[in-house]
Amino acid sequence: MPETAIYTGYWVNWSKGQTLGATITLPARQGDFLIAFLALFVGWVGSHFWGILCFAIYQARSSPNGQYGLFRRQQLVLRNGVTSSNSMLQLLRLSFYWKSATRRSLIRNMDLILVALAHILAFGAAGVLSSRVTRAGDEVLIRRGHCGWYQNPILLKPLDNFTRTDWDKANAFYVTNQLRERERLRYSRACYYGQSFSESLTCGTYVRSHLDSRVNTSASCPFRPEICTLGTGMEIDTGYLDSSADLGINAPTKDRVWYRMVTKWTPIPTRNFNGTGWVSDNRSLDKLVRYYYGEDLVYKTNWTFGYSNYSSTRTRDAYFLDRRHSFHSAESMSSFIPIPALNRTDADVALLALYNYAPYTQPVENPWFLATTNVSNKAAGFATDRGSPYISNELVSILGTTEQHQLCSSLGPNRACTPLTGIYGLNPNFSKFNDNQRITAGHIMSVLLAANLGSAVTALGSANLIASNYLWGNIGRLSTGLPGNQWTIEALNFHNITLAGIRRSIVEHSSPQAIDVGQSGNSLNFLRRPDTTAAINLCSSQKVRSAAYTSFSVVGLSIVLGVGSIIIVINLSLASKVFAIQKAFGKPSLKMLDWTRDQLLHLQRPLFESSETELQDGGNSAVPIAVGLDRKSGSSEQSHASSESTSVPLEPPRERYGYTAVPANFI
Repeated sequence: MPETAIYTGYWVNWSKGQTLGATITLPARQGDFLIAFLALFVGWVGSHFWGILCFAIYQARSSPNGQYGLFRRQQLVLRNGVTSSNSMLQLLRLSFYWKSATRRSLIRNMDLILVALAHILAFGAAGVLSSRVTRAGDEVLIRRGHCGWYQNPILLKPLDNFTRTDWDKANAFYVTNQLRERERLRYSRACYYGQSFSESLTCGTYVRSHLDSRVNTSASCPFRPEICTLGTGMEIDTGYLDSSADLGINAPTKDRVWYRMVTKWTPIPTRNFNGTGWVSDNRSLDKLVRYYYGEDLVYKTNWTFGYSNYSSTRTRDAYFLDRRHSFHSAESMSSFIPIPALNRTDADVALLALYNYAPYTQPVENPWFLATTNVSNKAAGFATDRGSPYISNELVSILGTTEQHQLCSSLGPNRACTPLTGIYGLNPNFSKFNDNQRITAGHIMSVLLAANLGSAVTALGSANLIASNYLWGNIGRLSTGLPGNQWTIEALNFHNITLAGIRRSIVEHSSPQAIDVGQSGNSLNFLRRPDTTAAINLCSSQKVRSAAYTSFSVVGLSIVLGVGSIIIVINLSLASKVFAIQKAFGKPSLKMLDWTRDQLLHLQRPLFESSETELQDGGNSAVPIAVGLDRKSGSSEQSHASSESTSVPLEPPRERYGYTAVPANFI
């Protein structure tokens, strides 16, 4: 999926609700700028919050009784400390320089130092955590653009009636399908097999990296007793998957559906189903062993699979995988009609035929890969006769499976659910779903048809097998011995490949890739695009995960910016409002007058007054203005002359302070 297909701006992630799910998505670079701004903003808010604290502490400590010495210095620090770190530094300097002039100077400053330190730590943590409060995770919404499914014209008309356009559509369908199957196989290997999903970047595409399924290796066989002679069956149940939280289809709870898939697996015997043994094939002049599990609708034969003695000597692959699929109540979409012993009226049936040409270095005790026949190297195809490999006991081994699907309108007590049935059995049971739920349910049905097991086997064949991981490579198709439960490993692998395909198909429907299909051109030219408003809206309702974009919570941003702005406004107006209220009800308190007169610029008032400079402030302003000292002409000369003529120096005598920055005994 190309990163350019991501929507940027405001949207609602319905998995978190309408309020908490309000989200803004930005490209990562712009998101980094916003995160940096928030960190700076929180620091700015912290300085204003420190101003409020200083005002409150100053007023609480202030007294009409004259207090001098260290106390006055503390009040001056509180009044003029721009930041908590600056204030703490000034208090520490006071403690050091006043230690010879007053007892326990550090202890007397400790309460204010601890308040400043607590403020530094609190807003330092707030700056770091602000990004976590405002981040909404890495879920993003696909932008509406190209959308739709690729058509398979082979299902619509026979090859003899194909036009050039039909061949182009077929090219687009099968080329894109092969690439899609490779991707979903890669995803399945990384994110399911071996449970290594947390270590792979491949798994960071879908809203859920991994969908867990319940596995029962002691389940009953899903077919009649004459089929179930090789042991017990295996059942894999996905449980109910939320169409939004698990599959990524963004919708409020009332419009979601819950999907469940149950597959059952068992090895199927070939004895009594392989006819009379080797027979001649009139079409190829070859000898075949035919396996009769039902009528083949593709090749129009009364047998299902065939093993050729000629083909077996020509193949270079260790394994060949074939499949047949029967959709209940949809014979036209099926590739075979199962015999009564395999037929199910409440499930789809699939058979996987394994043609095993691999010699093993150890015997394999496994019903689907059974290889205990010990032969010489020459018999196995090697030039020398050293060693004794083991070859398959069967020409063809069959693994059977049933697939059942279910859709529910909710998981509450009043839910409406379809029965567990085959894919085509779902459609008539949507009457109790609302309109949006029916659209989503129909969409999931289309996904199931595009991502079924048959599609994976058709595209990649034996490459789907976990057993391929044990091959030596091109060295005579040789393989190590396989575990005794290899067939259950393969069954779970096929189940997970199907799950991966379902999620990939959902995403690709909303954002298909542009694939070069040779002379047929761009694959996007052959999309069957949605033609209803509801289906078009579904194209822009798909969530994925992306590290190239950053999503922010609107609620988190509102809290940080809103609370921060309130703190800033309070600090900027607190002193003036308190002063105005006191003035409206009478004379301002001495505490407020002290607060005004302890301001840094106001501390210069005595110097100006001693030089008989006219001030414009009425005596209460925190910023007194000296009239005539800052005019364009002669300002510096007048100021210099004034400072020389006055009997009171503008700067107190240095010897009275000593040479430290903090006077120890002034006032």
